[in-house]
Amino acid sequence: MTKVIKMMIIVFLSLVMASCANSKESLDIPSEYVEGVTIYKYDYGSYTTEINWSGSGKDLSALVDYLVTVKVDEISNVEYSEETDVLYGIEINTSSRSYEERYLLVGDTLIKHDGRKFDVDATTLMKLCNRIDKHTQLLDGIEFVINHRHLSLVEEQWDSEFMYRTNFVEISNDIVQVSSEGSYDNEAKLSVEFDISNVSDLTLEYGSRLIFEVNHDGQWYQIEDMINLNTGYGWNLPLYRLKPGEVDTFRFNTEIYDPLPDGLYRLSKDISVDSNYLGHVSYCFTIE
Repeated sequence: MTKVIKMMIIVFLSLVMASCANSKESLDIPSEYVEGVTIYKYDYGSYTTEINWSGSGKDLSALVDYLVTVKVDEISNVEYSEETDVLYGIEINTSSRSYEERYLLVGDTLIKHDGRKFDVDATTLMKLCNRIDKHTQLLDGIEFVINHRHLSLVEEQWDSEFMYRTNFVEISNDIVQVSSEGSYDNEAKLSVEFDISNVSDLTLEYGSRLIFEVNHDGQWYQIEDMINLNTGYGWNLPLYRLKPGEVDTFRFNTEIYDPLPDGLYRLSKDISVDSNYLGHVSYCFTIE
């Protein structure tokens, strides 16, 4: 009887293990549409991005085959050590933009552009990424591929480990003046609205983009670049001019960025004169 019970336990455990194994899922890479891969190597120590691209060859095939065949467990939290300062962005380039896949590898976690997180063999994946070493570019700054917000907003608190610092040149109040500091109703998700006034004898130039930032531990960090590029949220390209004595009003809806923890935020706009960069003008507001 004891042997029978032991056998039943073994069979039960085997079924449980098999069930767990079957719970693993694929990344659903559309391999038939793949035309190339771009690897972004983010070095947060030097704040640089190394970009490599390949459209053919065994190194490309090896990486794509791995991503197509690997079975992964979906997880809820991002795991990385305090020593982690190099991340990998993986962009699968396809013949149809609608099938484009983007991933971010941080520690043993692979984050998909839709926000889902998976536990992976980071050592193997990093080796495959490092083999893509053609058409190399080295850029200053971090060229985001997917949403770094998944790393920077932990349990509704900002974590600056992988956030992008900003240090803009502020324009003198003798040239342009901004509305006084205001507030934002987090529950109502109201749009932020502010004015800038040209109090100089210069004609100021600027685009439509507003840079959204948060003040964390006394340092400003960009939030906008942490938003998923696949949301289709962006800025158009016209150039606006603000003549001496004129006032312009700007509105900004923060709903796409929710949830936003309490704190000090600002919206910044870069200003030029005769196509020469002059500096940034910023409007600060609080969320409470």
